[in-house]
Amino acid sequence: MTVTCDLKSDLRMNQESHDFSRAECQEEMTVYKPGTTYPDTKAMAEKTKEHLASGTPVICEAAFLNYNNYCAADILRKTDAGYDMYEVKNSPEVDDQYIKDAAFQYYIISKCHTK
Repeated sequence: MTVTCDLKSDLRMNQESHDFSRAECQEEMTVYKPGTTYPDTKAMAEKTKEHLASGTPVICEAAFLNYNNYCAADILRKTDAGYDMYEVKNSPEVDDQYIKDAAFQYYIISKCHTK
């Protein structure tokens, strides 16, 4: 996974230079518990592992669990070095909470040994 140390600058750069659409997502990881609208985080994390192992180029809502800490990355895009993570927000500004959210996701994803 490639994330720069200067998350605030990187988030601004991504806001301006990357235009993703749901059509680009080749696999959506959301799975619901049977008969509900509650996400099945374990099933989502397992589905994500399968797609990472098979090298799926673009994964949306990629789910990760580490010691009961859960996160879902909006977009993972495969690169030569591994996967880049993108956090998508509908906002004209980068809020501090977005940086904390991206940092938490990076922490959990890196604990899951994803590059």
